[in-house]
Amino acid sequence: MSRRVCAAAVLSTVAEFGRTGEAQELPAVAIHWEAPASCPGAQDVQARVRRLLGPAVALVQSKDRLVADGTVAVINGRYQLKLTVRQGGQAVGAPRVFESDACDSLTGAAAVMLALLVRGEAPEEDMTPGETSPPSAKGPSSPPSRTAATSPPPANPAPPPPSATRDTSAPPRDDGVAKPTPPKDRARMSIGRPDRGWSADFELPILAVDDSVLPSWGYGLGVGAGVRIRHVQLKLSGRLWLPPDRRANAGAYTVRYVSRYTGELSGCYGVPHGPFEIGPCLLLRLENVTASATGPEVTPASRSTQWLAVGLAVRARWSLVPWAALFARPSLAFATSRPSFVIDGVNPPIDRAPVAAVALDLGCEWIL
Repeated sequence: MSRRVCAAAVLSTVAEFGRTGEAQELPAVAIHWEAPASCPGAQDVQARVRRLLGPAVALVQSKDRLVADGTVAVINGRYQLKLTVRQGGQAVGAPRVFESDACDSLTGAAAVMLALLVRGEAPEEDMTPGETSPPSAKGPSSPPSRTAATSPPPANPAPPPPSATRDTSAPPRDDGVAKPTPPKDRARMSIGRPDRGWSADFELPILAVDDSVLPSWGYGLGVGAGVRIRHVQLKLSGRLWLPPDRRANAGAYTVRYVSRYTGELSGCYGVPHGPFEIGPCLLLRLENVTASATGPEVTPASRSTQWLAVGLAVRARWSLVPWAALFARPSLAFATSRPSFVIDGVNPPIDRAPVAAVALDLGCEWIL
C-alpha cells in the first residue's frame, strides 16, 4: 500500500448518535440496517432497492428472498459499511466491506449490490458453493435460486435499470456514489481492515514547545505509543528538551539548566466528524530537570529534581488516510509541588518550579 504525506489540520466538532432500523420487508429482500443518526436509514435503502428493481420486485418467490444485514460505523474518521447477505439461512458470498467519506455513498453502494444479487447479476465470486453462475446482465435475468430454472419466465421481462448494468467499454464515471468493490479488492479490504474496535497508535515525531517551566521558552522532540478503543485514546509519551538559552541569576550566583526530560500519561476522548476529530484530554506529567550552579566559593556540581503536574488539554486530529493523521494539542498543566533551585548558604532561592505551564504539541500519528 502506498502512503501519502500528511498535511495541515482543521478543527471541527459535532455530537454523534447511533440508530438502528429495519425496513418494511420487500418481496425480494429483507433489509436490516444500523447506521449513525446522520446517515440514511433503512427506509432509504429499501426505497433505492425498490427503484433499481422496478417491476422485477414481484417476480421473486418468497422462498428465494434475500436477507441483508448492513452496519455503518465510523472507523478512523471514515464511514465503513459491512454488508452480509443470506438466502435460505446460508451466506451469499463473503461479507462485503465498503468505505467512503459520505454515508449516502454507502447507502447507494448497498442498494446497487442488493439489486444485482436479486436479479442474479452478481459476479461468480459472490455465489455460494454449489450454485451455478448467474445469467449475464445483458439479457433477461431470473432470481438467484437453484429452482429459478423451473419458474416460467415473465411475458415481458423488464430490462435491468441502467445503474445495474456494467458497460466495460466506457470509462467509469465519478458521480459521487460509492461503487461495490471488485471481488479481489473487496477480499483484501475485508482481510486487511478488520473491525476490531481498537487499534495501536504511535506518535512520531512530536514537536513540543512550552513556556514558564524554565526561564526561557522550551523546545523539545518526543515520541509516544498507546491504544485507541473506539473514541477513547490512552497514551504514554516522552520528550527531550533542548537546554534553555537563558539562566537564572541572583547577584554573583547563576543556575545553569543542563537537561530536562518529560514523561506523560494522557487520556483523550475524540468526537469524530468525517476525517476530523476533536475532544478533551486529561494528563499527568513527570518533569525532571538537572541544573548546576556557579558563583563565589561554589563547587561546580549538577543536581536533579522532579515534580508532578496535572493538566487539561484539547486534542484535534485530521485523518487523511486510514493509517495516518496529523494532530495538535494545546495544554495547561499545574504543578503538584514547587521545588526550588538553591545554593547552600545563599538566600533566597535562585529559581523555583512554576505553578502552571502552557504547552503545544504538534505531530503525526500512525495507526496499526
